[in-house]
Amino acid sequence: MRRPWLALVASYGTVVATTSAEGVFQFLIPPYLEQSGYPVSLIGFYYALPFAVALLWRVPAGLLYRPSRVRGLVAGAGLVAAITSFFLSYASGPLAFALVRGAYGVAAATITTVTLAHFMGTIAHGPGRSHAMGYYAGALAGGFTIGNLAGGFVGQRWGYPTAFAVGAAFELGVIVFAFGLPTVAAAPPLIRASGSLWSRWRVLTDPGLAYAALVAFLLNVLFHLPGSFFPLYAVAAGLTLAEVGVIRAAFSFANLAVRGLSGLALQHVPRRQAAMVGIAAQAVALMLVPISYSFLPLLLIMLFVALWRAVGLVASTMVLAEDPDPRRVSRGLASGVYNAAGDLGSLGVSIGGGLLAAQVGVDALFWLLPGVVLVVYVLAATALERVRRDASSSSRPVATGRG
Repeated sequence: MRRPWLALVASYGTVVATTSAEGVFQFLIPPYLEQSGYPVSLIGFYYALPFAVALLWRVPAGLLYRPSRVRGLVAGAGLVAAITSFFLSYASGPLAFALVRGAYGVAAATITTVTLAHFMGTIAHGPGRSHAMGYYAGALAGGFTIGNLAGGFVGQRWGYPTAFAVGAAFELGVIVFAFGLPTVAAAPPLIRASGSLWSRWRVLTDPGLAYAALVAFLLNVLFHLPGSFFPLYAVAAGLTLAEVGVIRAAFSFANLAVRGLSGLALQHVPRRQAAMVGIAAQAVALMLVPISYSFLPLLLIMLFVALWRAVGLVASTMVLAEDPDPRRVSRGLASGVYNAAGDLGSLGVSIGGGLLAAQVGVDALFWLLPGVVLVVYVLAATALERVRRDASSSSRPVATGRG
C-alpha cells in the first residue's frame, strides 16, 4: 500500500512538472523563432500547433486511460515530451520543427488528460474533493509560474538550448512522479451502450459533462483575451512595457494565490452558481478595459479578473468531478472532453480574436467578446439545465467506455 504523503507528492508533482515545462515553451518559443528568422505567420502556426494537436488527441487519450495502465501511459508520454523538448533547438527547418512540436502536443495531451482522470479517482475522490480540486487548480498555476520564471532566467543567462533542456528536465520529473501515483478508487460500473454508432456517441451529450465542457471553453476564451490582447491595448493606451509586465505578474500571482483558497470557500457555495458568477464577473470586468487608460485602474481590473478566474476554474473542475453521470461517462472520457473544450477556447481566441480585432480594433474586441461569452453561457446553460431535468425524470442511461 502506498503511503498517503507519497500519493500526494506524486499526484500534485506530476501536475506541477507538466505545466512547468509547458510554461517554459509557451514563453520562449515565439522569441526563439523570431531570433531564428521565422516569419510572423509561421511563429503563430508553431505556437498554436501543439494546442491543435492536443485538441484532436484529447478524447482518444481519455479513452486510453485505465487505472491499471496509468503509470505506464504517463511515464511513456513524459519520455516522449522530454526527448522532443530537448531536441527543439536541433530541429533544423520548418518541417522538422513542426514534427517535433506536433509530437510534443500528443505527449502533453496524454499526460494532462490521463493525470486529470486519475486525479479524480484518487486524491479528489470522496469528501475532500473540493479541497483537492482547488489545490489541483493551484498546482496548474504554480507550474506555469515556475516555468515562466525558469525559462526567462535560464534563457537570458545561458541561451535557448539550455532553457529547452530545463523544460526537458521538468518532463523527466513527470516520469519520476508517475511511478508514485496512487491506486485509483473503484468507479461505478458503466452501463454499456448497444446498437448504432449514434447511441454510443450520445454519451458526449451527458448534461453534466456538457456543462463542464461549456465552462472550460468559456473560461479559456476569457483567459486568452487579456493574455493575447491586453498588452497591445495597454501599450496603445500609454502604459510602458514595465507597467504591463507588473500587471501581468500581479495577475499571475493573484490567480495562483486564490485557487487554493477557492477550494475551501466553494465547500459552502453551489459549484454551478460559483462557475456562473466567475464567468459573469470576468466578462463584465473585461468590458471596462476600453474605458481605462492608466496603470492603477487597469491593474485593479486585471486583479479582479484574476480572482474570479481562479474561482471559476476551481468550480469548473468540481463540476467535472461531480456532475457527469459516472455510470455513463468514464473518468478518462470526461477528462478528455473537458481538456479538449479548453483547447478549443484557446485556439478560438488566438485565431478568431485576431481576425475580429483586425476588423473592429482591439478596443472593441474587449466589448464584443465578453458580451458574446455572456450570451453563449446564458443560452447554453439554460438549455443544458432543461436537458438535465428531462434526463433525471426519465432514467434511460446510455454510455460507452470503461473507467
